[in-house]
Parts: sequence; structure tokens; C-alpha cells
Amino acid sequence: MMEWTIHYIIMPLVVLSVVIFVHEMGHFLVARYYKARIPVFSVGFGREIMGYTDQYGTRWKLSVFPLGGYVSIDNQDASPVSQRAVIALAGPFANFLFAILVMMAVAMTYGAPKTPSYVVALNTGGGAYAAGMLPRDTILALDGQDIPYYTEDIKDIVAQAKGEVVTTDILRDGQKMTLSIPVRSMHKTGDFGEDNQQPMLGVVFAGNNLKLNAVNRVVDVDTEGKLSLARDELKKYLGQNIVINFGKGRDREDFVTYIDPELNKAWFNPQSTKYNSLILWDDVNVQFLPIPFQEAVTDAFELAYDACKKTLGVFYQIIVGKKDTGDLGGVVAISSMTGEVTEQAKFIGAYFIFKFIAILSVNIGFVNLLPLPMFDGGHLLFHAIEAIRGRPPSLKVKGYVYGVSIMFILLLSLIVTGRDIWERVGG
Repeated sequence: MMEWTIHYIIMPLVVLSVVIFVHEMGHFLVARYYKARIPVFSVGFGREIMGYTDQYGTRWKLSVFPLGGYVSIDNQDASPVSQRAVIALAGPFANFLFAILVMMAVAMTYGAPKTPSYVVALNTGGGAYAAGMLPRDTILALDGQDIPYYTEDIKDIVAQAKGEVVTTDILRDGQKMTLSIPVRSMHKTGDFGEDNQQPMLGVVFAGNNLKLNAVNRVVDVDTEGKLSLARDELKKYLGQNIVINFGKGRDREDFVTYIDPELNKAWFNPQSTKYNSLILWDDVNVQFLPIPFQEAVTDAFELAYDACKKTLGVFYQIIVGKKDTGDLGGVVAISSMTGEVTEQAKFIGAYFIFKFIAILSVNIGFVNLLPLPMFDGGHLLFHAIEAIRGRPPSLKVKGYVYGVSIMFILLLSLIVTGRDIWERVGG
């Protein structure tokens, strides 16, 4: 119980508090640069748990509800609109900068994680399955190019095949074999819901595990939304290759995978943190290889860009009706993901904890740029209106917009949190 509390309660609070602190520190430093008086710097809302007052009269405090934070700035409305805009922008900017610096530091300390080119599942409509590849095969080479780890090189080689056959060397049960795999154009939904057709082998590599609530069907039994039933059905096939269906919407597809009895012992222990997961591979096989500084910088910026793109894509698809609010993650989701990442860290070090912190920081920075009054983006919108009109919106207009925004955020939070809880305890 103590271990669960550390992983799923204490660590999420620490991670969230760090990211919030960074965000508010961005506001604070710029406000201090402009010589503004700052009475309060708070991580969290509500009653103060602990704090102190510095020589400038700022009360630094940790409050009881660590689901946000604020920096109180005196007489801010009297300052130039450009100054207020820079202060508002500083919080999200701090989150982006922090994420990039964290990933650069992690890359230079740990290197890049490399998972083996080990096959955990095969799309039944893919060329690899048609050519006879099986779960637990390891790909050694593609068209004569060695593939010791899963890398983007695999996608490049497949793309260059242009619908032809890829000669694939594999290792199966200690024996080397060669397969001729036809490259097929397969569906993949893009970040904004667009229908992409890409040349693929139809292989799922190590590095992917599943939540049981993502399993829609086990062999011929419908398990969608029935977490306990999915677990019970999978137990029947321990030690066998079977067909399961997983994915959402247009991405639902059938895959052949091996149900490993050793990796899924948690199904017989309701107290295990992996009780509701389908474990497809053993993450102790992850290796870290050193990478040059320039690559570390590039990877850090790419991570920030990808996180922003995916977050924007989710909001866009919700607005146009391609996704529902279940694809947003609330406090429960953050807690669950942090706990799972902390569990991983026991075996492969702190790399994924730091990566998760970086992604969360980017997401919080991005969400705060949304043009809603409760967020920095809302303040920036009001500042832009003031700069254009020469005067700020009236208090009546601000009050109306704030009221509608608060109701929207509360309703969305209730829906998202309710979905989070149902997905983790339902079924």
C-alpha cells in the first residue's frame, strides 16, 4: 500500500507541483524584472500549508490544493499593456523552455533509449503477417541493413520500398530466417484526424503495452468497455498467439499477439499496479546509447513540437466532433500516468520520469495559451483587444466572459475526471 501511495499519490503531486512552480516562476521573474510588487507566489490554491516571506515582501507558499498556482501582482492594470502581455506570456514560455532544458540534460546524461527490434504484435492486414512473421520474432535486418534496435530507419526503408517487397532477416527461437514481406499501404489517423495512408509492414515493436480497457475484442468475444471480461478472456489464452482487437474509432484493427504468462502474472493479483494492463514486452531490455549534443538539442525541440501538435490535434478533433472529451486527461489520468512511469523507473531508471515531466510541462504551457480568461491566453486576448481599441473591455463584459469560461472549465473538468475514474475502475 505504501508503494502504491508513493507512485500514484505522492509522485503525481510532486511532478504537478514542479511544473506549476516553473510556470509561475516565469510570471514572477518577468514581473520582478519590471519592478512590480508581488505580494504572493503560491503553488496550489486554498489554505496555506507552509510558506515564508522574503526580503521583498513576497509570501512564498504551498497551498492545500496543488492543482494550479498563481502570482499576485499589485496594480498590474496601471502598467503598460505591452508589459502585462509579456508577463502573461512568460508562464507558458517558462514551461516550454523548462521542457527543452530537461530533455537536453536527460539526453546528455542518459543518452537515447533503444528498444530491441522485437515484434510484440502483427496487424492481421499487414504484409509481415501475410509473409509468416510471428509475435516474439526479432528483426535483424531489412534489405541488407542491420536493425539492432527500433529506429526511424525502419520507416525510411519501408517508405523507399514503394510498394515492393522488403527482404527481412529475422531471429525466431534462436534460428535465423529470411522473409520476403510485401509493403502495404495501411491506414493511420493523423494528429488532426486526417486519414493517412502510409507504407507499412504492419508490425508492433517492443515499447508498447496495452491497458485492458483498450482491448475491444479477444478472439471472438466482445470486451469493449468490459475490463474484467477482457482480463478473464485473456487468461484463457496464456502462452498462446491469439487475435485481439484494439484501438479507437477508425484505428480499430485486429492484431495477433502472444499472451505471455510470466509477464502477465499481475492478472492474478488485484493489488498489482499492472492488474489492468496487457504486458507485451519486458522493459528491462531497454538500453541507453550516448548521443551527441547537437542531436540532444534537436530531439528536445522535436519533443516540444510533437507534444504541442498532439495537444492541439486533440482539441481540434473534439471541436469538430472526431473525438470526445474522453481523449482529454484530467487529474486522475495525470496521477495514473505518473504512477505508471514511476513503476517503469524502478527497472530502467529515471529517464521516463523526466520525459513525462517535460511533456506535461509542454502541455500545461500550451493549454495556458488557450484564449479563455482563466488562462494566460485569455489575458493575452484581453490585452490585444485593449491594444487595438485603446481601452480595456468593460468590467461587465469581462465578468460575463469569466462566468461562462468558469462554467465551461468546471463542466469539462467534471466530464474528463469522471471518464478518467470510470476507465480505471469501471467494467
